[in-house]
Parts: sequence; structure tokens; C-alpha cells
Amino acid sequence: MIDPDKELRREFIQLFQKHKVPLTSEGGAVIKFFLDSDHHLSREEIRETLRERGTDASLETVAEVMNLLRDYGFAREVTFKGGTTKYEHHHLQFHHDHFFCHRCEKIIEFSNEELESMQSNIARSHGFHVFTHQLNLYGLCRECYGEDERAPRPLSAVLPDCEVVIEKIDVNSMGHKRRIVELGLRQGKRLHVISNSPGLTVVSIDGNRVAFPRGMAHSIMVRLDVR
Repeated sequence: MIDPDKELRREFIQLFQKHKVPLTSEGGAVIKFFLDSDHHLSREEIRETLRERGTDASLETVAEVMNLLRDYGFAREVTFKGGTTKYEHHHLQFHHDHFFCHRCEKIIEFSNEELESMQSNIARSHGFHVFTHQLNLYGLCRECYGEDERAPRPLSAVLPDCEVVIEKIDVNSMGHKRRIVELGLRQGKRLHVISNSPGLTVVSIDGNRVAFPRGMAHSIMVRLDVR
């Protein structure tokens, strides 16, 4: 069975020797570390790990080398929600997508031929020609999705883009009670959380955007609606 990482290192050596790419010792350490790693890595993670191993490569050096690896086709940039950019090995014959854990930021690669075929068929039905795509699915990994994740929590504590179901509403203010009635909120009602800032929670209710003040959102207990 072909080791894709070993094959990547062989291709790298041949191509860089052919083009006589100049590298400092720090740049060489960045390349060796990245090609030997099986993880998705940010520039900062590469720099810190190398420092721990005794190589003091600047962030500028890491960025320059990773851009070089990207431009030569040995690394791919993958940008996740929140602006986190990671680098992964670019295996020409292996396409994959990603699960991204909101809590521990673990990245899990997966590949599914049925899903790929479905995406192609959908694109074709719209007269669209796909050259490339990147699918990232967000949620919680097996280790992070424990009993505490299944337990009810205040609406104000839910991550953006989560689907939730109302478990309990416990508001004291007459104004808040009136608002609850106007919106038709009740136990079992499904909401989609759009954003959660320190002073405001915005959700989608039956396709309409609704903003809750922090105190009101904190009084609505919900549980995650996991698909």
C-alpha cells in the first residue's frame, strides 16, 4: 500500500532539487516538520512546536516557507469558521472533507464517494461546473459531546449556528412574558442561533430574525438539537 506522506516527501525532494530552491536551516526545519506531521497546522502552531524542539524560526520564515510549499503544491490552506487557517498535506489523488470540533478544535478528515457524486449531480442540475470544493462540517467530536452537552443550558450560552429546542422558559418580567407570548415561544419550539454577543442573542424563529437582551436569553433553557 502506498504511503501518501512518504510519496509527498519523495516528490518534494525531486521538485525542489530540480528548481534549486534556496532554503535556510530554519526553512528546512519548517519543511521537514510539516511533511513529517499528520496534523492540520497553523503558522503559529508550527513556529511554537519548532521552538520547543530548539529551532527558533520566526513567524515570517514560517509564513514564507508555507507559502512556498503551497505554491509548489505540497500544502493546502484550509480556512475554518472564525478565520482559523490551517495547512494540510496536498495529496493529488486523495480528496477529503472535514469535521471541525467547536470545543477542542480537533479536525477529522473524511471521504465519501456517495456524497461527492451527490454534489456533482446537484451542480449539474443547476448547470454549474465545479472545479474544486471544500466541505467543513461543524459540531462536537465524540470526546467533547458528553453528558454536559446533552444537558439544558441558557440560550445565551449557545454557540452561533447551533439548532436548539426550548426545554423551559422562566422569565419574571411582565414585558419579557408578553414578548414570549408574541413570539409563540414554548417548550419544544426549535430555534436557530445566529449570534451570541455579551449583550445580545439573535436567533431565527420560523425564518424570522429575533433579538433577545441578555437577561431574557439567559432565562430560556434549551438543549442542542443534534442531527
